[in-house]
Amino acid sequence: MDVRYELRTCSSLIETLQATTIPELLREELDEYPEWHPAAYDLGPMVQALLYKELTNRNYEELARDLQRWPEVSAAVGLESVPDASTFSRTWRNRFPEELRDIVSSWVTKIREYAHEYGVPIQTVREGSTESDASESAESDENTFSSQQITRMLKLGRSYAFAPFDSERADNSSYDDNCFLELQSYIGMVGCGADQGSRSFAAHSHREQTPHGDTHLRTIKQFDPEQILTGFDEATQQMLEAIDHLPLQEPVTVAIDTTTIPYYGTVEDMPMVSGTKHEYRGYKFATLTLVG
Repeated sequence: MDVRYELRTCSSLIETLQATTIPELLREELDEYPEWHPAAYDLGPMVQALLYKELTNRNYEELARDLQRWPEVSAAVGLESVPDASTFSRTWRNRFPEELRDIVSSWVTKIREYAHEYGVPIQTVREGSTESDASESAESDENTFSSQQITRMLKLGRSYAFAPFDSERADNSSYDDNCFLELQSYIGMVGCGADQGSRSFAAHSHREQTPHGDTHLRTIKQFDPEQILTGFDEATQQMLEAIDHLPLQEPVTVAIDTTTIPYYGTVEDMPMVSGTKHEYRGYKFATLTLVG
């Protein structure tokens, strides 16, 4: 099916879901459950629901919650009742053959390309609504950093801090290391998890596409701990050299302080983690800030 042709008149996420359906004959061919299997839900609506999940970067729990909260989404995908998260997970893993999973993934890619080209808001269900209630909690934490500050810090990170870090992934990977380092920096500034951060990060990124939360976690774990420490030292040196060239024409007032970031993992082979005046251990950084 030519997805781009079907989407030519779409202007919303709901219309997009309604325009991308599996033909009836193809449903029977691709359904891995035999006739005797007591499948409670037709294949077509389950395909639509899981397409919604992939388009909006939801996990299975969030998918079930959205379908219960927003009846227009349930109606668009054709579900009269909403399955639980485990049912969606089993459907994707056990009921969908590889061919069908590939079809859904292909649709997601084409729909995102179309949406970007024509400005179709596929991340939002209702006009004026936020991406999800979960991301609202992440956005409320942005009071620590303004949107402009976050964008500026990500730009400075690309210029001075990210280059020394190398995950040694293949050059033809979908996302380069900088993309994951930007997302990790954003998560740290906002103070949220990978799933929430990956959804709201797109608003601060210059990239057309950004990775899912689970993709981000898998990639971050590929960075070698020793390489991270070496990269941290090199990045710090680069930033110090950049600061050394600041055009300060007269004496300035600075504030020197120690910043502590809690650490709750194992401390073996972690010499940079030490005790604090609180009950937890943590990283300690000396900070110098221009105040006047």
